Amino acid sequence: MTEIKKRFRVKVGDFLLLLFLLCMVWQTEIHQGIKEALILCYSTVIPSLFPFMILSVAWRNAYQQAKPRRFSSVLAKIFPFIDIEHFIHKPVVESGNVITGIGMFYREFAETVMKRLGYDVGENFMNTANYEYSEENLTFYWTEAEYQEFLEELKEFED
Repeated sequence: MTEIKKRFRVKVGDFLLLLFLLCMVWQTEIHQGIKEALILCYSTVIPSLFPFMILSVAWRNAYQQAKPRRFSSVLAKIFPFIDIEHFIHKPVVESGNVITGIGMFYREFAETVMKRLGYDVGENFMNTANYEYSEENLTFYWTEAEYQEFLEELKEFED
């Protein structure tokens, strides 16, 4: 442990000891202050925030009922030949001789194809940042209206 951390721990420990001793000396005043703070909270703060608490609970419940549909789940349900476990949440995926990607990652896709073809694209091809995307970043959702619109458009291609 470094010397600075040791000194800091000693200072924090000394402060907490001093605070405890002060609480013991002025316990009546501290007790009265805590009591007044709780009365203020129960008489003013909670009643003034109560409508917002109710609205936030109602909003959360309404949102959970109208939760958007996960794009990959919708496709897997409509098209039985799609296996949900084959959805990979990455900007670009290479599998054997197949390279595929999400449309908005056209730079990364171009870089991957050029590297596969043997071109030296350097470190900062087209100035793309090497950002690591999480699965949640690359999961897309449809609102109910978008989902219904998709179903209507899909009817054009049904037999």
